[in-house]
Amino acid sequence: MRESTLVPTNLLNWPRVATLLPDLKLILLALWSSTYLGMRGCGLVPVNPFASTLGLDPAALQSGLDILEKAGLIASDHKTGEIFVCDWYRFHKFNSPKIYASLVSSVAKIESFELRTIVTSLLPPAPAYPSKGNGSAPSAAAISPKGNGNPPAPTAASVAAPSRTADVQCEQTGAVIRDESDRVQIGALTDTHGIDKIRQIVSEIRTNGGYPFISEINKTIRKNEPSKAEAAKIRARGLDGALMPTPRSQRIGYDGVVYDTPVIKNPVRVTI
Repeated sequence: MRESTLVPTNLLNWPRVATLLPDLKLILLALWSSTYLGMRGCGLVPVNPFASTLGLDPAALQSGLDILEKAGLIASDHKTGEIFVCDWYRFHKFNSPKIYASLVSSVAKIESFELRTIVTSLLPPAPAYPSKGNGSAPSAAAISPKGNGNPPAPTAASVAAPSRTADVQCEQTGAVIRDESDRVQIGALTDTHGIDKIRQIVSEIRTNGGYPFISEINKTIRKNEPSKAEAAKIRARGLDGALMPTPRSQRIGYDGVVYDTPVIKNPVRVTI
């Protein structure tokens, strides 16, 4: 989590901002300094907690975000809940190769395919590694991950977007996918519980101000599952909800007729 950030000193005087209502300026300033966006200027912003921080109604906050997006100040994806500050890279520079590598890795984790594409296209050029020895650029062996030098700094073009199939799967459920393991798990969950059920759980988590990570979805599913005692009661009832007949055994009477006799568990011996 960032402890400090960079906010343009003349932000409120920008032509796109100067004519906005005070509440809209507050939202924009809060986004620039928000911990939700991280170093990449894009992140999942939970509406209810963010509205509570600003002292706004969640519906008013969402309306304000829509206005800021129409003004070209932010870009958002309602399916994933992520927001990107469009002018972020005009002011945030990444001159260290290591920091730039962290930035590129962070951008690759953006859930929204559309926002990830926008952010990737706006990334600043990769900084050059400092020269060594006689001032020449490091050799391939020196910058190889297996060598003693640093690996080459990744560029914006090296941000590999996950497969479109995975993006569609994520867009269908609204779950937050952070790595390949999450993609496998969300596929298994939708196969087991159905897309509609997962969507319902994701919506419930977001409504409560949480993040629909795979761990939270699994936790909610376990919480909603009936206990062992309740499951036993459900199994003991038929499809119409009526109690199933008590298990019985059969015996043959002296007259040759087959009679059903209830099975008595743990019989009590009575001495007279």
